[in-house]
Amino acid sequence: MINQLGHKARELLSRVGQLQAVIRAMSALASRILAAGLAYIFQIYLAKSLGIENYGIFVTFWTWQVILTHISVMGFSESAVRFLPRYATRLREDLTYGFMSNGLKFIITTSIATAILCGSALYFFGHLLADNMMGSAIVLAVGLPILALELYIEGVARGLGWTMMAVVPGFIVRPLIVMGALFVISLNNIPLTAELALAVTIAVTLFLILLQAIFIKLHVKRVKPATSQNHRKRLRRYWICAAVPLVVVTGVEELLYWSDIVILGFMMPSESVSVYFAALRCMAIAGFIHYAFMLVFAREFSLANAVGDRTELQHRVHMASTWTFWLTIPAVLVTLAAGPLLLSLFGEEFLSGQIIMAVIGLGLVGKSIVGQASSLLIVVGRERLNVLIAAYALVLNIAVSVTLVPIFGILGAAVGTALSQIVRAALLYYYCRLKINVSVIAHFDPRKVLLAKAT
Repeated sequence: MINQLGHKARELLSRVGQLQAVIRAMSALASRILAAGLAYIFQIYLAKSLGIENYGIFVTFWTWQVILTHISVMGFSESAVRFLPRYATRLREDLTYGFMSNGLKFIITTSIATAILCGSALYFFGHLLADNMMGSAIVLAVGLPILALELYIEGVARGLGWTMMAVVPGFIVRPLIVMGALFVISLNNIPLTAELALAVTIAVTLFLILLQAIFIKLHVKRVKPATSQNHRKRLRRYWICAAVPLVVVTGVEELLYWSDIVILGFMMPSESVSVYFAALRCMAIAGFIHYAFMLVFAREFSLANAVGDRTELQHRVHMASTWTFWLTIPAVLVTLAAGPLLLSLFGEEFLSGQIIMAVIGLGLVGKSIVGQASSLLIVVGRERLNVLIAAYALVLNIAVSVTLVPIFGILGAAVGTALSQIVRAALLYYYCRLKINVSVIAHFDPRKVLLAKAT
């Protein structure tokens, strides 16, 4: 009798914990919907104020910024989601502070080194770029350390459960300030260019980083580990060794996400890249469903894994996948229905992007079936398997895109992206079941959304 009551109590607590996680995910989703709307408005403003050619240059170099920034962080943004929830569960404030301070020092060093390498590449090979692209490339190299710090702080915020801090500064506050700053600049009859827009964005990012640093300083106690210097060195090496392999993971992830833009940047004129990116940004409104649940459930997976509760981990995985899948479908359909209106706001020349939105939306639905399976593999220490799956999808994406872009133009890149997402989802399902004995597929009965049980 006592055992039955204990079991029911544990099950009730588990359900309460899952519902709390969903509520946090919904809060993150609400903020991300707002962020999606602002991002959309921001892209429209840039497209209209910069012109279609300069906008294409901005998009191309912002894509390179995202890829290089994730490399510069050297995996510490993702490993923060793995370690900080574990230290919070064990009330190890000393390890929390130690991880954060060592990660900060390491990232400052690596991001500056990456910026120097980019500057050197520009010095020796800059003549290969068009004249109107050199300024944007220089701004990108100078701003890399700032953008790397922003990404690291976002990872720390996710690891500590500060969902709003991970979303609001970069996705809500920044576009508002940047648009305001560019508008004031345009009032002074200063022509808006791609390099100017990039420089303003990086300057605003630096301002927000300083505010976030103050917040972290006020809320994280400075507690150094009460251990010997040799032990602290071993800890430092352990954190670095755990984080650095994630560079490959995040690098492949970002290349997989942005490879279509990179390929189009080499194979198509800036105007075509602009149309493709506009369609991508429109469909990104639906894609934020996946990101919102990732913000919350990556930490939930880590907490369940930290206490060794395999059943609870399976519950949370099913919960995340099911919610992600059943919210992504209507989000994609609504976004597609609004596609002509959304694209027309960029300009009449962007309306050809409707078919791109449809293909990208199909890929999003396929991706959502396995929810946050990629984050799960990182949390349980299967980074190599995760990067191997992503690498397979990346090779497929590049092969299909390079083959189809010369034939179908930007539609070929969209097909490559959607196909790679669907294939990757299938591989994630298969290998998560095979290697860690966790089913990551969503429940196809929507009535089981709230009570997602392990199968």
